[in-house]
Amino acid sequence: MPQVDSDGNDIDGIRRLTLQVPLGTYTGWNIRRTGFSEEDACDLTGSSLVSGSYMPFAVTKAERGATGDPRPSLEERYGTLANYTALAIAAASKLVAQRLLLQSDAAAAVQSATSQAQQAGLR
Repeated sequence: MPQVDSDGNDIDGIRRLTLQVPLGTYTGWNIRRTGFSEEDACDLTGSSLVSGSYMPFAVTKAERGATGDPRPSLEERYGTLANYTALAIAAASKLVAQRLLLQSDAAAAVQSATSQAQQAGLR
């Protein structure tokens, strides 16, 4: 198993923009649903194209508390969409400086991340 950060995201390799300003936990595997070999890896899907899970962060602290999620909510992490966007711009700039992201792709990456944050409920 790979090493993970406090959000459950892998810490090895290149940390793309979505891992530097995450909206949830991204895994390379799926867990079986409750009542069906619960908590076992779901590796018998028959397709190598379908893999991985996304577990979004709660939007608010109250929502997080109601579900018992130990991960900080989007509002606790970022406060506002404007702050999230600033952090995404900084992360993209860092990747460009490290020559891991083309400058010509940075704006689209930030726009995509910001759009996803807005769709997730960050205002």
